Amino acid sequence: MGKMLSKQVIEDIRSRNDITEVIGAYIRLKRAGSAFKALCPFHKEKTPSFQVNPHKQIFHCFGCGKGGDVFSFLMEYEGMSFIEAAKVLAERAGMNIEWEDADSRAAGRTDKNRLYQVHEEVVQFYRERLKSAPAAEPARAYLKDRQLDGEIGDTFQFGYAPDEWDALITWGRKKGFSIELLDELGLVIKSEKGDKTHYYDRFRKRIMIPIRDELGRPIAFTGRVLSADQHGGKYVNSPETILFSKSRALFAVDKARRAIVDERRAIVCEGQIDAIRCHQAGLITVVASQGTALTGQHAHLLKRYADEVVLMLDADKAGEDAALRGAHVLMDAGLSVLIAQLPTGEDPDTMLLNQGKDAFLALVDNAQSVVEFQLNILAAREDLSTEAGVMRAERAVLETIQHAQSALLRDRFVQQVSERLGVRENALRVDLKSQADHRPSTRETQPLPPRQSPATRKTRHPHDELALVELLLAHPGIAPLVETYLTPYDLTDPLCRKMTLLLIEHQDDPGFRLLDHLDAGDQVSNSLITHLEMAPSRVLADEIPPERAAQDLILCLRRNSLERERAHLRSVMQAVEPAEQSELQIRSFELTHQLAALRQGWSAAVPFLENPDRSE
Repeated sequence: MGKMLSKQVIEDIRSRNDITEVIGAYIRLKRAGSAFKALCPFHKEKTPSFQVNPHKQIFHCFGCGKGGDVFSFLMEYEGMSFIEAAKVLAERAGMNIEWEDADSRAAGRTDKNRLYQVHEEVVQFYRERLKSAPAAEPARAYLKDRQLDGEIGDTFQFGYAPDEWDALITWGRKKGFSIELLDELGLVIKSEKGDKTHYYDRFRKRIMIPIRDELGRPIAFTGRVLSADQHGGKYVNSPETILFSKSRALFAVDKARRAIVDERRAIVCEGQIDAIRCHQAGLITVVASQGTALTGQHAHLLKRYADEVVLMLDADKAGEDAALRGAHVLMDAGLSVLIAQLPTGEDPDTMLLNQGKDAFLALVDNAQSVVEFQLNILAAREDLSTEAGVMRAERAVLETIQHAQSALLRDRFVQQVSERLGVRENALRVDLKSQADHRPSTRETQPLPPRQSPATRKTRHPHDELALVELLLAHPGIAPLVETYLTPYDLTDPLCRKMTLLLIEHQDDPGFRLLDHLDAGDQVSNSLITHLEMAPSRVLADEIPPERAAQDLILCLRRNSLERERAHLRSVMQAVEPAEQSELQIRSFELTHQLAALRQGWSAAVPFLENPDRSE
């Protein structure tokens, strides 16, 4: 089971992190009475339906239904596990937390937190060499010549790997870092000759650029050569490790995500220097794919923060084809995609240096939809004056349209194709459906999306059982009435039953919180509880006292329970011999009599409710 936190530690972490301060660091909160409101960060909306209750230390969105405490917010917003959220919140509060080992085998597992710490120290090792080592003067001169020194270098924490075979290994040995640990992080290369094993530094005589995950933790490096005649590739990346996967990591996402959330739009370029130059120019929604093709994991990472992605591409055939492939991946994740084509011979780095920020922004503002972009490509590659050319173009663009997850977007694309190719919309829709019907399933080849958050799944709970929990939350004084006249068997929903029993058990505890007694990582429960606690009451009218509402719910729930039992008896009676039916018929008659008493109101039902005959 790995590492665990005690309930006391979890409560300490929660109590030291005010929910309004934590959420306010991510989104703009506006006070509304005793609570705070905001546009929900989890779905697109124009009117604020996201509320934070500082008294109860919970949040809830009445638009999408997500809610919970400070842990839940980080888990939803950052895509963290509960343990990761606990670590971040503990660090924020300056707490040194103690872990409970729930499984002795966990002692032999890799501590990822330790790997992040080692990586951070390596970042500083390279930083110090760049700043002070005499041998790093060419690197400092290179960065100055490229206008990448000063503040931007500090922001991205550039470093320098010495031109030595074992500089990092020697330093690591002094720090107590084993060669196996450095190997696990991809910082050294193993060489085996005969029966001997040798290690040497992976990065040598290179500008070092740390790669960080969305939380700002160092996970890898890129090493760039100082001159074109230097041996090895222009860029060398860390290999895949337990921390780093090229198919998931996006460069600069840690620095861009807040701005992306605010604008709901990300700009994706190819190279790290391109992204760095953009950030230097104040274009802080830019991330880089680090020279690799966009994957489903990249798309779902972007989807966490953005609704729209602008792809920057090189003005050549390879760049055009790569942009279309990337657009398909992003569209599969439900993102809106625009494509901005760079001038021939330019990349974001050179364009910003040569033409300035305004020219770059104009390029972004004039970005084309995927279909418009593809139609322009097809017009250059196909002879659209011929029937065969139009047919080939139609097939290609309809393939793209099928990646759009929105029916509205597909409809808009069909209109664009109709106008451009001179084909009737109805004919295009027929061909689109036919092509979709014959399209092979990509389920086995497409990357799976992240496991859907429980809070986003639609879970139905019986209305009357939810109403009982809501009433108990608002009016704990009715707990004795519920405890006396209802049993757990009268509630069919496991979560509603659990919440009801907890509220009854802790009816005399004024500080009791349901969220503290359920699975902290269960976002279904968290969302439901926050909705019940923060929503205006649906149970009580102004003139109905809580006791009367409780009585009505008890009668309703008990009737439902008896009707379920009677229906079950009738189905059993049909399956047994007539001789065996007499006892079942007697019980069925009793149930009918009891149901009649319940329908007459509380006074008539109390005698039966006080002496229930429960066969369960």
